[in-house]
Amino acid sequence: MYEITYSSIVKKDINKDDIKDILSKARIHNSANGVTGCLLYYNKQFIQILEGEKEVIKDLLKKIEKDERHFNIRILAESEKEDRTFKKWTMAYKELSDSTIQTLNESLFENNFLTFSELADKPTRVIRLFWEKAQRLITDNNRL
Repeated sequence: MYEITYSSIVKKDINKDDIKDILSKARIHNSANGVTGCLLYYNKQFIQILEGEKEVIKDLLKKIEKDERHFNIRILAESEKEDRTFKKWTMAYKELSDSTIQTLNESLFENNFLTFSELADKPTRVIRLFWEKAQRLITDNNRL
């Protein structure tokens, strides 16, 4: 199994019909070719994750790169893996909101800070208190 993640910038304002068209064609193609994945849209940018056989994914990426609805395609990650993340989705889709992005940013900050704090040889009392508070916040948020 092979996975690739890329980002791109939308060339023009995309409306809901354009997104529906992209998803419809992707789902038909992906279903016929054993591809699963997810498309995220936020602030005129796409992030897409594609999973499947390596050659199929590489060929699909070549077609995606020719799509004139977006540009500046950047590969964020690619790797071999054991299992699919999107087993049931020929193409999942989510349009992210500003509040979702804010929550993600906060979680990334908290997780990175916690990792740093855990690795620090001698964290100060303030760092330790903040670390405990952040840990409680993350635990509370995961319960929701």
